[in-house]
Amino acid sequence: MAVNFLKQYLRNPRSIGAIAPSSPALARAMVDAANLAAAQVIVEFGPGTGVFTEELVARRRPGTRIIAIELNPDFFRQLQLRFAGVPDVDLVAGSAVDVAAIVQALGIDQVDCVMSGLPLSSLPAPVSDAIVAATAQLLGHHGHFVLFQYSRYRRVMIERHFAWIKTRRVLANLPPAYVLSCSNAQH
Repeated sequence: MAVNFLKQYLRNPRSIGAIAPSSPALARAMVDAANLAAAQVIVEFGPGTGVFTEELVARRRPGTRIIAIELNPDFFRQLQLRFAGVPDVDLVAGSAVDVAAIVQALGIDQVDCVMSGLPLSSLPAPVSDAIVAATAQLLGHHGHFVLFQYSRYRRVMIERHFAWIKTRRVLANLPPAYVLSCSNAQH
C-alpha cells in the first residue's frame, strides 16, 4: 500500500500532498474529533488508501452512514476492493467541490460531519476555498468539519468559513500534522 501511495505522490504531488499514508495515530485523532456519538451521516473527502475510513467504520455507531468521495482513480479502485460489501459505506468517484450534488443524489438531507484528508495547502487556492465553502454550506450551524494539514498555511482561509476552530498537533505521523475541528455551531 505504501509503495502505491508513493507512486501516486510522484505522479501528482499537489493532489496527494504527502509521501506516505496517514498514520494510525493521525486516524485516531481525526476520528476522535468527529463526534461519532452524534453523527448519523459522515462525508469523507480524499480517503486515499482508506486509513480514516477504516477507523470510522470500526468506531461509528450502528447505522451511521459514511460517504467517501475520492477523485484519484487508483485510490478509488483500492477503496472499492477494501470496503466492498461494508454496510452503510458509499464510495463515490468524484470531487469534494461537488459534495452538495453528491449528497443530494444519494438522498441525504443532513450531514453531521465532514472529514478531509485533502492537501488544502498544496491545492490551488481557489479550489481549496471552494471545497471549504461548500463544506461550510453543507454543514450549516450543526455539523463539524474535521481536517488535517501539515502546516497552518490555509488556516486564515478556513476561518473565513468557520467561526470556531480547535487545533491539535499529532507528532506520530510522517510528517507531523495538525488536526483542525471546525464548526459554525454556538459553543
